Amino acid sequence: LLKILLNLLETNNDPLVLCVACFDLGEYVRHYSRGKHVLENLGGKTQIMTKLSHDDPNVKYEALLAVQKLMVHNWEYLGKQVEKPGAVQQGPGGEGIPVA
Repeated sequence: LLKILLNLLETNNDPLVLCVACFDLGEYVRHYSRGKHVLENLGGKTQIMTKLSHDDPNVKYEALLAVQKLMVHNWEYLGKQVEKPGAVQQGPGGEGIPVA
């Protein structure tokens, strides 16, 4: 499935197809713990990043969201931080930052 989506990114020019392919690849990375590494090994990160300069603004937007999902390392950690009201997160200097 990943190879099909990457092939669509490479060969298809339809903006809707490109948007859906970027979205699906981003969701794969978000839901599968090793998805980032698998996609990088297939060259998908580079292909998605090339769509950031596409003429269609919707393709740019979906590509940007997919890259954002690729850059986040630990979705579970982020989810737990959002769920804990009043939790304290460590700042860059070691100071506690309240999480709302």
